[in-house]
Amino acid sequence: MIRGGYHGKGLGVAFMYMLLREALGRKNLLFAELIIDQENKASIAVADQLCLDRVDEWELKASGQGRKNSGKFHKYHAYENIFLTQAKKEDMTPLELLDNFWRLWNVGIDARQFLPYRKKIEIPTLRSTLRLVT
Repeated sequence: MIRGGYHGKGLGVAFMYMLLREALGRKNLLFAELIIDQENKASIAVADQLCLDRVDEWELKASGQGRKNSGKFHKYHAYENIFLTQAKKEDMTPLELLDNFWRLWNVGIDARQFLPYRKKIEIPTLRSTLRLVT
């Protein structure tokens, strides 16, 4: 949330860009998912300025975010570049490739091994999880 007096200065875009760069770069995540209330015009504008993919929208009156709490949501995805490249290579959308990854994950296969790069894939340990929390 950007405090009054700092609205319209591009801080939301800058902070979201840094957050996505950290998540997709240093943390080696393949995608980031943002769920934004449809009434939150500022957050939607930030997602649109960063060219994030709007992949879904739904209405659920039992839940909501913040003060507006409209119960209507947009889901946005940001993908890591190697993931986008792999989707294009397989002639799929990134969302279709992500669905394939989820299906493989559900049967116990780590689909990251099929990506064309060899990053060290770390299994989260209790120690690394505690370090992340603190």
